[in-house]
Amino acid sequence: MAKKHPAMINELGRNLEEFAGEKARKKVLKGSENLEAFLDPKEISMWVKGAMERLDKLVDEKIRNQIMERCGLSCAESSETIEIVVAKRRKYKALGKFLEAEKKKLLPGMRLERDGRILYQYYMPRSFSPPMRCFCSLFEGLPAGEKISPTYCQCSKGFVMKMWESILGKPVKVDVIATTLTGAEECKFKIYL
Repeated sequence: MAKKHPAMINELGRNLEEFAGEKARKKVLKGSENLEAFLDPKEISMWVKGAMERLDKLVDEKIRNQIMERCGLSCAESSETIEIVVAKRRKYKALGKFLEAEKKKLLPGMRLERDGRILYQYYMPRSFSPPMRCFCSLFEGLPAGEKISPTYCQCSKGFVMKMWESILGKPVKVDVIATTLTGAEECKFKIYL
């Protein structure tokens, strides 16, 4: 198993305990002690799918969304992606000029559309070769046709939120419109500038 997987599961555990308590953490993470023995990406993906199903049954929607958003914020804070886009943003005084430049030369697997004070960011993991189901490495083995609870995708929301807060230098609101893990062709996030 890749070294990052235990760190990602540990982060989920910390957030579960903080927002939902130790009992919920133990129930959701049931079986995670065996994850390091899983060599097959499918086993990891299916365990995470089960963990999200357990989370959905145990914790109300507001709290489970907070848990997963926090996971995404943590992932973003350790990602080079944010440093790259913030460095690009510094080259432009006006946000509009930055956005126009980004549309022309975005990071791979992404695209942007702007509608006034609303920005739509798309993730297109299927555009890679070989196609992926999600940019998250926990789902590199998710079988075709398997869908995941939309709860998990709040992690991506947290990542997108942190990225745009870093770019804009202010808090932003983000809505998840669609995700590939729940059956869409691409992920779509609505960012309120």
